[in-house]
Amino acid sequence: MRRDQVVLGLGLPSLTAVGGVVPMAIADVPGVDVAGLTFDAGSRNSPVLLKVGSRAAGGRTVGRSGQPTALQDVFFRIGGPHAGKATVSLEVNTDGTLLDDIWAWRADHGEGVGWTKNTARTGVVVNGDDVVATGLFVEHYQGYNVVWNGERGRTIFFQNEPAVRRAEPGRVAAPRAGRQPG
Repeated sequence: MRRDQVVLGLGLPSLTAVGGVVPMAIADVPGVDVAGLTFDAGSRNSPVLLKVGSRAAGGRTVGRSGQPTALQDVFFRIGGPHAGKATVSLEVNTDGTLLDDIWAWRADHGEGVGWTKNTARTGVVVNGDDVVATGLFVEHYQGYNVVWNGERGRTIFFQNEPAVRRAEPGRVAAPRAGRQPG
């Protein structure tokens, strides 16, 4: 994407990852604004559904606080309308990114849902410093819902639901805690 570019979805369109691709990656450029989009995982695993910036050499992130990248009303679905798989839904590497109304959901009901059907390890990974999230909703991921590695970040209203492994038809769920049967 070019600097100061706006990507605005009208009617909350869905971008579905096909063949394990990354549907959208934002380069290390200032002033990008993405709003009103839904990212759906496809049937082949994608490493990430939306990647903001890149990891610079030495593990540092690149960003420009005067013209931040902003994501507003951006949603992620792993399963629900159809089977889907992704390792990470949202990866934020750019310093000073603004996140507003972000919902990352690994489906616990709907089509293509099951512990081994709609797999996703992590909902949101924040590597950038000074990232601000207002309205961050992350649910049901199989590893971590959020991994926040950046410094001086803030969240204003965070909603989180851990994954619950339910018994699938024909299978018995393993006990999560306590004594093993038998």
